[in-house]
Amino acid sequence: MDAYLASGEPLQVAGGFTIDSLGGAFVQEIMGDPSNVVGISLPTVRRLVTECGLTWTDLWSQSGEQTQPLGSSDTA
Repeated sequence: MDAYLASGEPLQVAGGFTIDSLGGAFVQEIMGDPSNVVGISLPTVRRLVTECGLTWTDLWSQSGEQTQPLGSSDTA
């Protein structure tokens, strides 16, 4: 656990671990859909947005600043 914490990965993810990177070796079982742990996929979100009568670009900032999708981060 100390080595995993020292990797910095738990500080970059919701919940403190991942199932698709270094933390995956510590996960013994996932009950239910792995998307509940990993996060919902962007294609699924895009489909749901469309079903709500919006387009993906409707979610983008319209303030004249650099346009980024909602929820994106300046630090990558």
